[in-house]
Amino acid sequence: VSLLAGLRRGEATALKWENIDLTNRCIHVKEAAKRDGKSGYSVGTTKTSNSIRTVPISPALFDILNAAENKSGLLCPNAHGSMLNADILTMDFADIMKQLGQRHTFHHLRHTFATRCIIDKDINPKVVQAWLGHSTLDMTMNTYTHATEDLIDKEIQKL
Repeated sequence: VSLLAGLRRGEATALKWENIDLTNRCIHVKEAAKRDGKSGYSVGTTKTSNSIRTVPISPALFDILNAAENKSGLLCPNAHGSMLNADILTMDFADIMKQLGQRHTFHHLRHTFATRCIIDKDINPKVVQAWLGHSTLDMTMNTYTHATEDLIDKEIQKL
C-alpha cells in the first residue's frame, strides 16, 4: 500500500480492513502506528490533520486486496495477528534491498508513488498532494517527486 497508494509506513502498518472500501475502490486513512514505549507500537492518530484522507485503490492494488482470504482486522498483521512493528518492517525491507544490491528505503516506496503519479501518469499534482496527505504542494513537488531517466530523455527530445 505504500508503493501503490502512497501510504506512510505507520499508516500502512495500522491499516484495518474496515477502512478499505473495495466496492468504491478507496482507502480511508484514519489512523497510524505510533511508538508506544521503546520497542512497541499502537494504533493512534495520523501524523497531521491533512493525513486523514481518502486514497483511491489502483487496479493493481485492487487485485492484490481482492485476492486476500482474510478480510478482517489489520491488513498486514504480524505472525501473532498484532500490528507489525514499523521499525522491524523498515529493517527487513533494508535487508531485502541489500540482498538485491539496492539502496532504497521503505519510505522510497512513497516517493515512487508520487513520482509515478505526477511524472508517469500526468496526474494533477494537487490531487497527488491530497492523496499523500501533504499540507503544501511544495512538499509534494520538491521532496517527493523526482525526475526519472525516462522523463529526462523525453524532455531532451524537445530540444
